[in-house]
Amino acid sequence: MRKWIPTLLCAALLSAATLSHADDVSYVNDNMEVTLRSGTSTQHQIVRMLPTGAKLTVLETDAKTGYTRVRTDGGTEGWILTRYLTATPPAKLQLATAQKKLSMIQGDSKQVLAKIDALQQQKNADDKQLLALKEQNAQLSQQLSEIRRVSSHSVQIADENSSLKQRLMESDRDNQRLRQENQALQDRSRQNWFAVGAITVVVSMLLGIILTRVRWRRRSGWGDL
Repeated sequence: MRKWIPTLLCAALLSAATLSHADDVSYVNDNMEVTLRSGTSTQHQIVRMLPTGAKLTVLETDAKTGYTRVRTDGGTEGWILTRYLTATPPAKLQLATAQKKLSMIQGDSKQVLAKIDALQQQKNADDKQLLALKEQNAQLSQQLSEIRRVSSHSVQIADENSSLKQRLMESDRDNQRLRQENQALQDRSRQNWFAVGAITVVVSMLLGIILTRVRWRRRSGWGDL
């Protein structure tokens, strides 16, 4: 019995070496459909049929029988011939994935093109608005220049008005002074005329007295004769 112990240990180690328990992911290759069986031979019951590209989780591999125990995404476990498994997705699945990605890319491209078109339209609108703002700015600059020119002219006019007012005030003062001098002259003239009138009256009275005396003297002289 002891002689068989090393042999049994070697067999156990060999069996353990042939059974792998890594949870790797594999795919059904490009065969149309493959059988998932309950055991490691064609004599075992078919659990279900697996289509091309079915994603499977590898539970263990029996290199001796050429079968691998797998689990589907739905949780069904069974054995499948190892040669029907591939580490990479099959061409059919890759094509479907590529087509799906292409469709997504085309959809994204349409969205990108739509966004580009919207941005271009926005840019055109912004360019038009910018042009309108430039024209408005030019008009405002022209109006500002005109306002500055008018303001400068207004300041000049205001200065001239101030100078004219000053001259007018001076002229009013001169006129007032002239009126006062004229009034003084008129007063002097009245006084002179009054003096002349008084002198005339006095002279007339004196002449009257003198003439009267002369007449009296003549009469007296004629009476003596």
